[in-house]
Amino acid sequence: MKWIAGCVTAFLLLVMAVKAPHTAGNATFIVDLPSGAARDPQLLPDGAVAFSIPSEPGGSEYLWFHFAVARLPSAVDFVLLNAAGAHQTGERWSITRPVFSADGRTWVRAEETSYSRQFSLKEPLGKPVFRFRAPLTAETLHVAYCYPYTLPMLHDFLAGLADRLEVPAGVLGQSEEGRDIPRFQIGGSSASDAGPEIWVICREHPGETPASYVLEGLTGALLDHPAGRRLRDRFTFHVVPLLNVDGAERGYYYHNARGVNLARDWSDFASAEARVLRQAMEPSLRRGTVRLVVN
Repeated sequence: MKWIAGCVTAFLLLVMAVKAPHTAGNATFIVDLPSGAARDPQLLPDGAVAFSIPSEPGGSEYLWFHFAVARLPSAVDFVLLNAAGAHQTGERWSITRPVFSADGRTWVRAEETSYSRQFSLKEPLGKPVFRFRAPLTAETLHVAYCYPYTLPMLHDFLAGLADRLEVPAGVLGQSEEGRDIPRFQIGGSSASDAGPEIWVICREHPGETPASYVLEGLTGALLDHPAGRRLRDRFTFHVVPLLNVDGAERGYYYHNARGVNLARDWSDFASAEARVLRQAMEPSLRRGTVRLVVN
Protein backbone atom coordinates (compact mmCIF):
# COMPACT_ATOMS: atom_id res chain seq x y z
CA MET A 1 0.00 0.00 0.00
CA LYS A 2 2.84 2.40 0.79
CA TRP A 3 4.34 1.66 -2.63
CA ILE A 4 1.00 2.39 -4.35
CA ALA A 5 0.56 5.60 -2.35
CA GLY A 6 4.07 6.65 -3.31
CA CYS A 7 3.38 6.04 -7.00
CA VAL A 8 0.15 8.04 -6.82
CA THR A 9 1.94 10.90 -5.05
CA ALA A 10 4.72 10.90 -7.64
CA PHE A 11 2.18 10.95 -10.46
CA LEU A 12 0.29 13.88 -8.93
CA LEU A 13 3.51 15.81 -8.44
CA LEU A 14 4.43 15.16 -12.08
CA VAL A 15 1.04 16.45 -13.27
CA MET A 16 1.41 19.53 -11.08
CA ALA A 17 4.87 20.15 -12.47
CA VAL A 18 3.59 19.98 -16.05
CA LYS A 19 0.55 22.19 -15.46
CA ALA A 20 1.95 24.70 -13.00
CA PRO A 21 3.55 27.92 -14.24
CA HIS A 22 7.33 27.63 -14.52
CA THR A 23 9.34 30.34 -12.75
CA ALA A 24 12.83 31.52 -13.70
CA GLY A 25 14.26 34.48 -11.84
CA ASN A 26 11.42 36.99 -11.49
CA ALA A 27 9.73 35.80 -14.69
CA THR A 28 6.89 33.26 -14.73
CA PHE A 29 6.16 31.16 -17.82
CA ILE A 30 2.55 30.13 -18.45
CA VAL A 31 1.90 27.28 -20.88
CA ASP A 32 -1.33 25.86 -19.44
CA LEU A 33 -3.73 27.83 -21.62
CA PRO A 34 -5.89 26.97 -24.66
CA SER A 35 -3.57 25.95 -27.52
CA GLY A 36 -0.59 26.45 -25.23
CA ALA A 37 2.67 24.83 -26.34
CA ALA A 38 6.25 25.42 -25.19
CA ARG A 39 8.92 23.22 -23.60
CA ASP A 40 11.66 24.14 -21.12
CA PRO A 41 11.23 27.93 -21.12
CA GLN A 42 14.17 29.65 -19.45
CA LEU A 43 15.98 32.95 -19.10
CA LEU A 44 19.41 33.08 -20.72
CA PRO A 45 22.33 35.01 -19.17
CA ASP A 46 21.78 37.83 -21.68
CA GLY A 47 18.15 38.18 -20.53
CA ALA A 48 16.62 36.50 -23.58
CA VAL A 49 13.81 33.96 -23.21
CA ALA A 50 14.78 30.56 -24.62
CA PHE A 51 12.31 27.75 -25.28
CA SER A 52 11.65 24.73 -27.47
CA ILE A 53 8.56 23.49 -29.30
CA PRO A 54 7.17 20.22 -27.87
CA SER A 55 7.02 17.19 -30.14
CA GLU A 56 3.69 15.87 -31.39
CA PRO A 57 2.48 12.27 -31.54
CA GLY A 58 2.68 10.73 -34.96
CA GLY A 59 5.81 12.28 -36.37
CA SER A 60 8.49 14.93 -36.21
CA GLU A 61 6.31 17.70 -37.65
CA TYR A 62 6.17 20.36 -34.96
CA LEU A 63 5.81 24.09 -35.50
CA TRP A 64 3.25 25.67 -33.16
CA PHE A 65 4.15 27.54 -29.98
CA HIS A 66 1.99 29.67 -27.71
CA PHE A 67 2.69 30.72 -24.14
CA ALA A 68 2.82 33.75 -21.86
CA VAL A 69 5.54 35.30 -19.72
CA ALA A 70 4.76 37.40 -16.65
CA ARG A 71 7.04 39.99 -15.05
CA LEU A 72 9.62 40.40 -17.77
CA PRO A 73 11.70 43.49 -16.94
CA SER A 74 11.72 44.94 -20.47
CA ALA A 75 11.34 44.13 -24.16
CA VAL A 76 13.53 41.08 -24.73
CA ASP A 77 14.60 38.62 -27.38
CA PHE A 78 13.02 35.17 -27.65
CA VAL A 79 15.15 32.24 -28.83
CA LEU A 80 13.61 29.08 -30.31
CA LEU A 81 16.22 26.41 -29.63
CA ASN A 82 14.89 23.57 -31.80
CA ALA A 83 13.94 25.57 -34.89
CA ALA A 84 16.27 23.47 -37.06
CA GLY A 85 14.20 20.33 -36.44
CA ALA A 86 10.82 21.94 -37.02
CA HIS A 87 8.66 21.27 -40.06
CA GLN A 88 9.90 24.43 -41.72
CA THR A 89 13.09 25.24 -43.61
CA GLY A 90 15.66 27.84 -42.68
CA GLU A 91 14.45 29.97 -45.57
CA ARG A 92 10.95 29.97 -44.11
CA TRP A 93 12.26 30.93 -40.68
CA SER A 94 13.93 33.95 -42.24
CA ILE A 95 10.49 35.36 -43.14
CA THR A 96 8.59 34.14 -40.06
CA ARG A 97 7.33 36.86 -37.71
CA PRO A 98 5.74 35.54 -34.51
CA VAL A 99 3.04 37.53 -32.76
CA PHE A 100 2.79 39.19 -29.34
CA SER A 101 -0.10 40.43 -27.24
CA ALA A 102 -0.52 42.30 -23.96
CA ASP A 103 -4.07 41.03 -23.41
CA GLY A 104 -4.36 37.79 -25.40
CA ARG A 105 -6.76 39.44 -27.88
CA THR A 106 -4.94 42.11 -29.88
CA TRP A 107 -1.75 40.86 -31.53
CA VAL A 108 1.22 42.54 -33.21
CA ARG A 109 3.99 40.88 -35.18
CA ALA A 110 7.66 40.81 -34.28
CA GLU A 111 9.67 43.21 -36.40
CA GLU A 112 13.20 42.02 -35.64
CA THR A 113 13.94 38.35 -36.41
CA SER A 114 16.96 36.26 -37.38
CA TYR A 115 17.80 32.65 -38.15
CA SER A 116 21.47 31.92 -37.55
CA ARG A 117 23.92 29.68 -35.74
CA GLN A 118 24.41 30.11 -32.01
CA PHE A 119 27.83 29.03 -30.77
CA SER A 120 28.57 27.63 -27.32
CA LEU A 121 30.88 25.17 -25.57
CA LYS A 122 28.29 22.44 -26.17
CA GLU A 123 27.82 23.48 -29.80
CA PRO A 124 31.27 24.60 -31.04
CA LEU A 125 30.13 24.32 -34.67
CA GLY A 126 27.05 26.36 -33.96
CA LYS A 127 23.39 25.39 -33.58
CA PRO A 128 20.74 27.02 -35.81
CA VAL A 129 18.29 28.99 -33.69
CA PHE A 130 15.44 31.35 -34.48
CA ARG A 131 15.65 34.63 -32.59
CA PHE A 132 12.96 37.30 -32.51
CA ARG A 133 12.41 40.41 -30.43
CA ALA A 134 9.27 41.44 -28.58
CA PRO A 135 7.95 44.74 -30.01
CA LEU A 136 6.16 45.63 -26.77
CA THR A 137 6.20 45.11 -23.00
CA ALA A 138 3.38 44.02 -20.71
CA GLU A 139 2.81 42.70 -17.21
CA THR A 140 1.93 39.40 -18.89
CA LEU A 141 3.22 39.06 -22.45
CA HIS A 142 1.66 36.47 -24.76
CA VAL A 143 3.72 35.06 -27.63
CA ALA A 144 2.71 32.66 -30.42
CA TYR A 145 3.85 31.34 -33.78
CA CYS A 146 0.78 32.91 -35.40
CA TYR A 147 -2.45 34.53 -34.28
CA PRO A 148 -4.11 32.00 -31.93
CA TYR A 149 -7.69 30.99 -32.54
CA THR A 150 -8.74 28.80 -29.63
CA LEU A 151 -11.77 26.65 -28.86
CA PRO A 152 -13.19 29.31 -26.49
CA MET A 153 -12.91 31.85 -29.31
CA LEU A 154 -14.77 29.49 -31.64
CA HIS A 155 -17.52 28.94 -29.07
CA ASP A 156 -17.95 32.72 -28.74
CA PHE A 157 -18.19 33.05 -32.52
CA LEU A 158 -20.82 30.31 -32.76
CA ALA A 159 -22.81 31.86 -29.92
CA GLY A 160 -22.90 35.11 -31.89
CA LEU A 161 -24.35 33.25 -34.89
CA ALA A 162 -27.14 31.58 -32.94
CA ASP A 163 -29.85 34.08 -33.89
CA ARG A 164 -28.70 34.47 -37.50
CA LEU A 165 -28.81 30.91 -38.81
CA GLU A 166 -31.97 29.47 -40.34
CA VAL A 167 -30.85 25.98 -39.29
CA PRO A 168 -29.48 25.78 -35.72
CA ALA A 169 -25.79 24.93 -35.39
CA GLY A 170 -25.09 21.35 -34.41
CA VAL A 171 -22.39 18.78 -33.78
CA LEU A 172 -20.66 16.80 -36.51
CA GLY A 173 -19.60 14.13 -34.00
CA GLN A 174 -16.99 13.54 -31.34
CA SER A 175 -13.21 13.69 -31.60
CA GLU A 176 -10.78 11.03 -30.42
CA GLU A 177 -10.86 12.58 -26.95
CA GLY A 178 -14.62 13.03 -26.91
CA ARG A 179 -14.83 16.72 -27.73
CA ASP A 180 -17.75 17.92 -29.82
CA ILE A 181 -16.83 18.91 -33.39
CA PRO A 182 -19.13 21.82 -34.29
CA ARG A 183 -20.85 22.36 -37.60
CA PHE A 184 -23.32 24.88 -38.97
CA GLN A 185 -25.30 25.50 -42.13
CA ILE A 186 -25.93 28.64 -44.16
CA GLY A 187 -28.72 28.54 -46.73
CA GLY A 188 -31.16 25.72 -47.33
CA SER A 189 -34.48 25.36 -45.58
CA SER A 190 -33.49 22.37 -43.43
CA ALA A 191 -30.52 20.26 -42.41
CA SER A 192 -31.51 17.71 -45.09
CA ASP A 193 -32.03 20.16 -47.95
CA ALA A 194 -31.29 18.28 -51.19
CA GLY A 195 -30.16 21.24 -53.31
CA PRO A 196 -26.58 21.83 -54.52
CA GLU A 197 -24.09 22.02 -51.65
CA ILE A 198 -20.72 23.54 -50.82
CA TRP A 199 -18.79 22.09 -47.89
CA VAL A 200 -16.26 24.26 -46.05
CA ILE A 201 -13.86 22.41 -43.74
CA CYS A 202 -11.34 24.26 -41.61
CA ARG A 203 -8.26 23.31 -39.65
CA GLU A 204 -7.53 19.70 -40.28
CA HIS A 205 -4.11 21.03 -39.26
CA PRO A 206 -4.99 22.72 -35.95
CA GLY A 207 -2.08 25.16 -36.06
CA GLU A 208 -3.25 26.76 -39.31
CA THR A 209 -5.21 29.36 -37.37
CA PRO A 210 -5.59 31.91 -40.22
CA ALA A 211 -8.24 29.58 -41.66
CA SER A 212 -10.52 30.39 -38.73
CA TYR A 213 -10.23 34.13 -39.30
CA VAL A 214 -10.91 33.64 -43.02
CA LEU A 215 -13.97 31.57 -42.11
CA GLU A 216 -15.33 34.36 -39.92
CA GLY A 217 -15.02 36.72 -42.88
CA LEU A 218 -16.60 34.21 -45.26
CA THR A 219 -19.50 33.65 -42.88
CA GLY A 220 -20.08 37.38 -42.54
CA ALA A 221 -20.01 37.80 -46.31
CA LEU A 222 -22.52 34.99 -46.87
CA LEU A 223 -24.88 36.44 -44.27
CA ASP A 224 -24.53 40.17 -44.99
CA HIS A 225 -23.16 40.87 -48.48
CA PRO A 226 -25.48 41.01 -51.53
CA ALA A 227 -23.23 38.57 -53.42
CA GLY A 228 -23.29 36.30 -50.39
CA ARG A 229 -27.06 36.34 -50.33
CA ARG A 230 -27.13 35.35 -54.01
CA LEU A 231 -24.81 32.43 -53.28
CA ARG A 232 -26.97 31.48 -50.33
CA ASP A 233 -30.00 31.35 -52.59
CA ARG A 234 -28.22 28.95 -54.96
CA PHE A 235 -26.25 26.72 -52.58
CA THR A 236 -26.46 25.23 -49.13
CA PHE A 237 -23.20 25.77 -47.26
CA HIS A 238 -22.20 23.10 -44.74
CA VAL A 239 -19.44 24.46 -42.52
CA VAL A 240 -17.09 22.56 -40.19
CA PRO A 241 -15.24 25.45 -38.52
CA LEU A 242 -12.62 23.38 -36.68
CA LEU A 243 -12.26 19.68 -37.43
CA ASN A 244 -9.19 18.98 -35.30
CA VAL A 245 -10.54 20.19 -31.97
CA ASP A 246 -8.19 18.01 -29.91
CA GLY A 247 -5.10 19.27 -31.69
CA ALA A 248 -6.26 22.86 -31.29
CA GLU A 249 -6.72 22.44 -27.55
CA ARG A 250 -3.43 20.58 -27.10
CA GLY A 251 -1.35 23.11 -29.00
CA TYR A 252 -0.42 20.86 -31.95
CA TYR A 253 0.27 22.08 -35.46
CA TYR A 254 -0.30 18.99 -37.65
CA HIS A 255 -1.84 16.05 -35.79
CA ASN A 256 -4.80 14.94 -33.74
CA ALA A 257 -4.53 13.39 -30.28
CA ARG A 258 -3.56 9.99 -31.75
CA GLY A 259 -0.91 11.39 -34.07
CA VAL A 260 -3.00 11.23 -37.27
CA ASN A 261 -2.57 13.93 -39.90
CA LEU A 262 -6.21 14.55 -40.82
CA ALA A 263 -5.26 16.11 -44.15
CA ARG A 264 -3.85 12.70 -45.17
CA ASP A 265 -6.71 10.63 -43.75
CA TRP A 266 -9.17 10.78 -46.65
CA SER A 267 -8.67 7.14 -47.67
CA ASP A 268 -7.94 5.14 -44.51
CA PHE A 269 -10.23 7.14 -42.19
CA ALA A 270 -8.10 6.09 -39.23
CA SER A 271 -9.23 9.03 -37.11
CA ALA A 272 -12.56 9.61 -35.40
CA GLU A 273 -12.62 13.10 -36.91
CA ALA A 274 -12.30 11.90 -40.52
CA ARG A 275 -14.87 9.16 -39.94
CA VAL A 276 -17.58 11.47 -38.62
CA LEU A 277 -16.90 13.90 -41.47
CA ARG A 278 -17.29 11.11 -44.03
CA GLN A 279 -20.48 9.94 -42.34
CA ALA A 280 -21.92 13.46 -42.49
CA MET A 281 -21.02 13.90 -46.17
CA GLU A 282 -22.05 10.44 -47.42
CA PRO A 283 -25.77 11.20 -48.00
CA SER A 284 -24.87 14.26 -50.08
CA LEU A 285 -22.21 12.36 -52.01
CA ARG A 286 -24.70 9.57 -52.80
CA ARG A 287 -27.23 12.14 -54.02
CA GLY A 288 -24.57 13.84 -56.11
CA THR A 289 -25.40 17.26 -54.66
CA VAL A 290 -21.88 18.24 -53.56
CA ARG A 291 -20.63 20.88 -56.00
CA LEU A 292 -17.49 22.02 -54.16
CA VAL A 293 -15.42 21.16 -51.08
CA VAL A 294 -13.29 24.00 -49.69
CA ASN A 295 -10.65 22.61 -47.39
